[in-house]
Amino acid sequence: MTIIAALPNEGPIPVPTAPDAHLAPPVRFADLIAARRRDADLVHFDVPHDWQQGITAFGGLVAAMASCALRDVLGPRLPLRALQVNFIGPVPAGPAQVQVRTLREGKSITQAQAIVTANDQTACLVSAVLGAPRANSLITHAPTFTPSRQPESLTELPFTPGKTPIFFQHFRSRWAEGDPPSTGGNSLHSKIWLQLHGAAVPRELLTILFADALPSPVMGTTRSQVFGASLAWTIEFLDTAQSADNEGWWRADTELVAHSQGYANQLTTIWTPQGEAAARSQQVMAIYA
Repeated sequence: MTIIAALPNEGPIPVPTAPDAHLAPPVRFADLIAARRRDADLVHFDVPHDWQQGITAFGGLVAAMASCALRDVLGPRLPLRALQVNFIGPVPAGPAQVQVRTLREGKSITQAQAIVTANDQTACLVSAVLGAPRANSLITHAPTFTPSRQPESLTELPFTPGKTPIFFQHFRSRWAEGDPPSTGGNSLHSKIWLQLHGAAVPRELLTILFADALPSPVMGTTRSQVFGASLAWTIEFLDTAQSADNEGWWRADTELVAHSQGYANQLTTIWTPQGEAAARSQQVMAIYA
């Protein structure tokens, strides 16, 4: 993969070198969130080097940290319906904090905000909508899973230090459709199977990680190295899945909607191992080519 983080209004940032980083074992996501510390509405995290992309942490990790903090403060009662994520500045390896604020708490819907800071600077702003199930007479509707080549028949994309973003060592991926970065293809969509290394984590957090883990299809349309940075991201959680089993291969289906003036817009659907839609994701990315 060639997606490397950049900051808004800046050029692409190369992966930093850390001579001794390879000597330390990777910190799996389950262990990372288990080590968090809460002080009222402020939740503290330690971000390891192996979750970086460029000079900042993987965006899916930052959003998952915010979601985890929201749960710590608001509790598990209400299902998460949507997150709106704006990436503002870098989250380097080291301490990071998430401040949670309840904006409005209604009878069935709560809206809240999580602000991620690092080095005393605002790094990410997350707005959350949580909502209790609402009785109604409408028929349940969910997206339809489209079959693709199965992961057992596909070759796994290896983690290659220096070429693959550091954080991707925590994932397994197998491409069913689409063109990997810098391959000069013509596909404007991708279907990619995913797993997360380490112990099991809540489905909500797993969905967030998977929704941001993969490069935009636009990166596969050129043979030159292309960099990208997510600027704004909305993820809507679809509470239609019947199974709570997270084991197995998930799939991320991404469609490039538009690319112009150095920005790409894309839509992604995240499917559980049972072929049930877990979330729809929409992103605008800055592309540096």
